[in-house]
Amino acid sequence: MKSTILTFTFLFSFYIGAVAQQSQKIDLSQAIKIALENNYTLKQARNNLDMAEFQVNSEKADFLPSFNTSISGSKRIGRQFNNTTVQFGNFTINGMSGRLNADFDLFSGFQNINSLKSSQYSAQASQSNAKRIRETVIFNTASDYMNLLLNKELLKIDQQNLESSQAQLQKIQEQVKVGSLPKADLYSQQSTVANNELAVTNSKNAVKMSKIRLIRQLQLDDYRNVNFITPEISLDSVRIQPKNFDLNTLTRAALQTRSDLKQQKMSAEASKFQLENSKGSLYPSASLSAGLSSNYNDQTRNRIIDPQTGNMTLQKVNFSDQFFDQNINRSINLNISIPIFNNYNRKSSIKQSKVNYKNSKLQIEDIKLQVIQEVQQAYNDYESVIQRLKATRQALLAAQKAYQTQQARYEVGSATFVELNQANANYVQARSNRIQAIYNYMFQKKLLNYYTGQLQPDINFKNLEAEIY
Repeated sequence: MKSTILTFTFLFSFYIGAVAQQSQKIDLSQAIKIALENNYTLKQARNNLDMAEFQVNSEKADFLPSFNTSISGSKRIGRQFNNTTVQFGNFTINGMSGRLNADFDLFSGFQNINSLKSSQYSAQASQSNAKRIRETVIFNTASDYMNLLLNKELLKIDQQNLESSQAQLQKIQEQVKVGSLPKADLYSQQSTVANNELAVTNSKNAVKMSKIRLIRQLQLDDYRNVNFITPEISLDSVRIQPKNFDLNTLTRAALQTRSDLKQQKMSAEASKFQLENSKGSLYPSASLSAGLSSNYNDQTRNRIIDPQTGNMTLQKVNFSDQFFDQNINRSINLNISIPIFNNYNRKSSIKQSKVNYKNSKLQIEDIKLQVIQEVQQAYNDYESVIQRLKATRQALLAAQKAYQTQQARYEVGSATFVELNQANANYVQARSNRIQAIYNYMFQKKLLNYYTGQLQPDINFKNLEAEIY
């Protein structure tokens, strides 16, 4: 009895766990959130941003003076000179010394200032890079999600077409039995059903592969226990409400907002101040330092002369009197360094910095051209998909009426089976083209936002549906 209860408890717990795993449902907004949390490239970009900010703080700290202290102990054994007895002998001398230094950079050819500015622009470049990677993660996730939904819709069309073909096959079989149709129509319909079954198999595989791709984008472990929610959009009754865009306005907006272009501009500014930093090595430098030191020696003695007898005795000086009083040394130094010749290393460094700065400015122009081309391409594709939406809607209505007409004619014997099959194939293709055009419109709209640098993370099918009616 006891083992039966334990077995039942284990099975019940396993069932609850399995149900909990299978109940994980994810919509588009949740998918974007998960991708932003899990994406490794985005995590690395954020780490690089933290590192750049640490570098800025380090450059700011270079304006502060530095303080250092040191302490050391020693033991010297052997023949050596004793300062107290003023003679050589075999001694063991124990000693200790300590030092406190303060250094302050007075002038270094403005290198500290230029290094700080360079690191600040580098930090801004890292921030823009992280933002662009974030936009890319959002766009790729939304694109993969919509691709999965498109493949699901195409699968639905293929399944409906298969069901229709199977129902038509049953009718033809009955008519062949009674002799009202030739067997050739039966064989043709059987071939059509087989082809439709293959289309369903291919569509199922496309759905599976697009789901795996989306799971990979979200960087989840197991795709089998994840169910992506399909929104309720009446695709058959969709009407498009195109938005009028001005290409020049879109291009100007992209050149102002694109994070990758901002990143390169900030990198160029960082290279500029790095060049100024290299030039600073040609200037003289000045620094101020101050020090406080002391030491202790266990062989140190004070000579004490008896005023009555005139005899001299040696009295050991303790640690406190030596280290904190008698042996204290203070120093202050002003150092001025004038560069004269350094094997052309400074000039070589300056030339390298100049080349880096020139290359960074050239890269700005290259990215500008890339931004303009991407916006123009996205704009042209958006205009094309608008026309395709209108065309596919008209084609779908015409194909639907043609199929219904041929079906009615075939039932009364005035149309051939080939004509009916062709009308059905045209109708299925028109539905497929219509579905693809609708999802392409959604994709191109977000692609336009992505290339103009205006993509927002709050993508969901409510605001997508608001763009179509």
